[in-house]
Amino acid sequence: MGLDLEVPPGDPVKSPVEGQVERMGSTYKKEADPFGGKYQTIWIRGLDGNLYGLGYAVPMDKGGREIVKPGDRVAAGQVVGSMQNRAEEVKSGLMKNHMHFSIFGKDGKEIDPTPLFREWTRAFSELD
Repeated sequence: MGLDLEVPPGDPVKSPVEGQVERMGSTYKKEADPFGGKYQTIWIRGLDGNLYGLGYAVPMDKGGREIVKPGDRVAAGQVVGSMQNRAEEVKSGLMKNHMHFSIFGKDGKEIDPTPLFREWTRAFSELD
């Protein structure tokens, strides 16, 4: 489940909700990262208790300066990172550069983000 959104490398990534940066890593579970940290995900715990994953995003700007770290509070629409350049996968034709957006409920079960996506898209365009 989740949504794959085509995003160019280096583009800013915004928080979908107000909350706190919980951790970085490729899975929603706190156990060892099966990808060895190769694919970063910024995990934000929303005020609603849900966990929001911004996959293939790094918590840095284009210049490599850290934007957020675990424990930071973030506002909805705040820039929290930028898209990774996944040139190897793109060049090989495996996929387009994209962000994988996912939501996990308080119970740890994945939630389909599609119904909320239109609302967030509208809200983000108003913030620009």
